[in-house]
Amino acid sequence: MSLYVTRQINTPEKRIFWMLIGALLCTFLLYGYFVQLSIQAILQRSETAREVKELNVALGELESEYNTERTTLTYARARLLGFSEPEKRSFATRIQLSQRDEVIR
Repeated sequence: MSLYVTRQINTPEKRIFWMLIGALLCTFLLYGYFVQLSIQAILQRSETAREVKELNVALGELESEYNTERTTLTYARARLLGFSEPEKRSFATRIQLSQRDEVIR
């Protein structure tokens, strides 16, 4: 009889103990998961920073090439490349079209 009473008395404590062990295990697992997420975010940030740096270098090279071409472009060179003066010049107007192609002034 005393063994039965002892089991009844210790049952709530055992449940609480195992619940605490489970909660502690979940806490460690969540901690590891969030540390892993932080490390991945840091690696992704450094990769993105490297890509931005490479793109800035490429952009600088393109801007330099553009400025070089812009300063060397003349009407004579354009004609040599096959460009010609247009017969009729047309410019953009300030007339805007709405969704149903109605003219708005």
